[in-house]
Amino acid sequence: MRLHTCLYLFPEPVCACCVTGASKRWREWMELERPEDEPLPGDWKRMPEFDRLLLFRALRPDRLTSALTKFVQSMIGTKYVTSQPYDLERSFQDSSPSVPIFVFLSPGVDVAGSVEALGRKLNFTADSGKYASVSLGQGQEPIAMNNLNNAHKNGGWVLLQNIHLTIDWTSGPLEKKVDKLAEGAHPDFRLFLSAEPPPALEKGLPISLLQNSIKLTNEPPEGLKVRVWEWVCVCVCVYAWACLHACARLACFSPGVRAVRARALDTCMLARL
Repeated sequence: MRLHTCLYLFPEPVCACCVTGASKRWREWMELERPEDEPLPGDWKRMPEFDRLLLFRALRPDRLTSALTKFVQSMIGTKYVTSQPYDLERSFQDSSPSVPIFVFLSPGVDVAGSVEALGRKLNFTADSGKYASVSLGQGQEPIAMNNLNNAHKNGGWVLLQNIHLTIDWTSGPLEKKVDKLAEGAHPDFRLFLSAEPPPALEKGLPISLLQNSIKLTNEPPEGLKVRVWEWVCVCVCVYAWACLHACARLACFSPGVRAVRARALDTCMLARL
């Protein structure tokens, strides 16, 4: 779509000379880093919000997603464009023996760690025989199915990680099993799945598997949130290293100084994570 095509789509007649006569101002607006945050040149600033999207589609398609976000925010509220933080415990309350929890892998999400932590809190651990985790790939399909059948019958949690690596097995036996989870499932049975997001896969995940699951992902923070967190990490790391150097200058390490030095080192390592 080009600008001269887009002109005919507006509710009021718009002449092309309105744009060509102010080409300099339009060029300045088009070259802005975030044009969606700035008013349009001339009388075009009174253009309705939805009509502005047509301009972004024609002139700055790279900023269309951000413009759509602002449109939704202005129409129905900020909460519809703000992603919720990854909270497995909260999502677990909506699960059931017949409804698995599907976690899309993304930076910052430790699926196995979060499931194990929740399991320890609710007394579903590997030591008690109520938790099993299988990372798919290299012939792990039979082991995964055995653990799944056992937990489905006797109760327990099963985590199947990286099911995108065995897409044929996922689209076959696993999909059929998930479709029949409600049949004879133990009340304490829960199934957790993890995989790469579909766009990164050569072959898509089964649609029924996604439809029958509670889907979770962790989107990175945007704008001020990520900047504040970065500065907090930097400040903590600088403080910890300052403590380390101060302790290193002492000729003799007393027990109290060694404790401070160890605490500072732990703090710095946590900040880097």
